Amino acid sequence: MKSSKPLLYNNLGSILIILLWILTFLFFIGVEIQLLVQRTREFVQYEKSQLISKVASLSGIEYAKFLLVNDDTDVDHLKEKWAFQEVKKYKLNEEVSFELINKRTKKKLDFQFGLRDLESKLSLPLIPLDRWPQVLKLSDIQEKKFKNYGKGIVNFENLLQLSSALDLSIEQMMGEDQNDDGLLNENENDGDKSLPKDNFDDDLLLGLSDMLAWQSTEMNVNTIGSEQLLRLYPSKKADIDQFILSRSQRESGYTTLPSEFQGLFRPPKWFGVKSKFFVVRSIGSYKNVNYKSKVLLYKDLEEVYTLQPLVW
Repeated sequence: MKSSKPLLYNNLGSILIILLWILTFLFFIGVEIQLLVQRTREFVQYEKSQLISKVASLSGIEYAKFLLVNDDTDVDHLKEKWAFQEVKKYKLNEEVSFELINKRTKKKLDFQFGLRDLESKLSLPLIPLDRWPQVLKLSDIQEKKFKNYGKGIVNFENLLQLSSALDLSIEQMMGEDQNDDGLLNENENDGDKSLPKDNFDDDLLLGLSDMLAWQSTEMNVNTIGSEQLLRLYPSKKADIDQFILSRSQRESGYTTLPSEFQGLFRPPKWFGVKSKFFVVRSIGSYKNVNYKSKVLLYKDLEEVYTLQPLVW
């Protein structure tokens, strides 16, 4: 009679192997669950950080509104609090902060404060139609499309519609700063090595979106930039440079111009302007997580309203 021990040993060996496989399987399941829990915790923490940084960013928008509400000057100019504040971070506590920051156009200049009036841009609806191709620097094909629309082109709702109708390129609209962050990034200063194409001159070339406005019904000679003026008067660079220098030395805005500049600026609405439309850029920060807000504000006599968020 054969012994049953070898059969018993074989069964025990098989059971042991199965148990080892089960334990191995359970081990890997445990590892996956642990990794899932860790990833979920990290995701929740990131969502929390992003939410806090978003709220901090919106706090910057409210601070911008506060500055505008308390602006009681008769003429808007570049020496006011909303235009001339030092660019710095405003701490809400030790971990949460926001800063209002705008673009810079030249490598030697610091960033501008993040609250800008649209009256400091060229308002296309106020410019005679025959000047638009010069201001927009349209190609021959784009100029033909422009002429096909005729006077009806002023009925567009915004610059985006104009861009689509005239087939303006992203280079025309955004310049070298195609991610709209105001920084001269490495890929925006390397020539043709990587997109976008740039002139590799260490300066950030801005596009039409930073030069033009559609909503504003006035232009403010006290805040408008030299780049905008050169689009209107390309042959008068020396006069414009002199005017910008003269303006920088004033503590308040112009309501009338010195005689040497009267031939340069003709529209009467360019003086004594009280701005109504503003763009504000706010960056909220919490635990190395940033949230950017860019909105269009409108100011009436008593309150400042948020009109719409803008892409940033």
